[in-house]
Amino acid sequence: MTLQHGQTTTGRLGGLGRLAVATAMAIGLLAVPNTAMAAPTGPSPATPEFYTVPNPLPAGEHGDLIKYRPQNASLQNLGATAYTIMYRSTGSSPNGDPLTPGAPSGVTGSVLIPKAPWRGAGPRPIVSFAVGTQGLGSNCAPSKALENNRQYDVFGLGSMLLNGYAVLMTDYAGYTNGDVHTYIAGQTLGHNVLDIVKAATQIPGSGLSPTAPVVLSGYSEGGQAVAWAGQLAPSYTPTLNLKGVAAGGVPTSLVATARSLDGGPYAGFLIDAVIGLNQAYPATPLRDLLNAKGVAALDKAVRPQECTLETILDFATTRISTLTKDGSGLDQLLAIPEWQKVLAANELGKLPIKAPVFLNGARSDDVIPPATQDALVTAYCGQGMTVQVARYPGIHVTGALTNQPDVATFLRNRFNDRAPVNNCPR
Repeated sequence: MTLQHGQTTTGRLGGLGRLAVATAMAIGLLAVPNTAMAAPTGPSPATPEFYTVPNPLPAGEHGDLIKYRPQNASLQNLGATAYTIMYRSTGSSPNGDPLTPGAPSGVTGSVLIPKAPWRGAGPRPIVSFAVGTQGLGSNCAPSKALENNRQYDVFGLGSMLLNGYAVLMTDYAGYTNGDVHTYIAGQTLGHNVLDIVKAATQIPGSGLSPTAPVVLSGYSEGGQAVAWAGQLAPSYTPTLNLKGVAAGGVPTSLVATARSLDGGPYAGFLIDAVIGLNQAYPATPLRDLLNAKGVAALDKAVRPQECTLETILDFATTRISTLTKDGSGLDQLLAIPEWQKVLAANELGKLPIKAPVFLNGARSDDVIPPATQDALVTAYCGQGMTVQVARYPGIHVTGALTNQPDVATFLRNRFNDRAPVNNCPR
């Protein structure tokens, strides 16, 4: 097998509204038939081709490591060894069945392992940490941003590492060379979050155990990703030692969220979602519906440098109706049968999570409607799940900061098998 390396670049910073300002502040403060595949025996060379998926994919199963290399992130003050990896995963089922995996793919991500030996009982705990929205540009891959010290979603990362937990951060599907991120495609995201755990244990000398206790944690897109991972784990990774799921600021009702975003300051997230879902489900009509402005918007959204802040700035206040040939708006798009099927398939809450869950969010969330997050609480609690619920003052981005003490406590309690909190509304 040929082993390789990837490039690192980032986009410019800017500000629009409270989210852009808060995110910029966060960057400044926190950027710190059973075919078995033979695991790579040595690291990849540091070349830009690392992010190119081998064609064909090496034989193996989902979660198998394809290649790895040392990552040059500035984490020395955290006492961690970092790797960038590529591993096998799977996409979303074309027919919308969440229990039927889609096509195999190669996905990249980061693995951070504390240098200090684990002194606790049993194997070193693992946090599969799913980052929030990064933008669709190829240069926005979370592993590239982390290595270039531009990753904004590192809230709590230092605490996790200092507590001795290994932290795994999937890039999600589509940040590989020549591909587009399948943004908001829940089944794909969930597979990516789960598969990186197995892949990390296959890094030679990592010391990570396949039987290690695992907690999934994420906010915003990451909250959606870990919630989907939790729902899918019993069928997709039944041997995973899943101890809990901490999901914050979760996009659960994509229809309600889309209506909230259309024409608003964060309309770029809606444009990214349409592109990401179309990438995951190619049968959904898109480009043929668009006028010249709409086609230009699609092309701009996937430029290599189009990361989170660029997306916010470039598409603020854009309405879907200004991008279509006949002036059709969002509701007309949502009425197209292919889109209805995809959106229904990506609604959270239809399957239970068989581990304790911590659902959290901001009371005045300006990106994900709070009522939709409350509906997910109702759906999960109605299935008899163990759910801890917390709501914090502030807006979407501040929720990723104010939730950190409770997330840290949740991780500690789950790894120590303490009785979980269950405050489902009665």
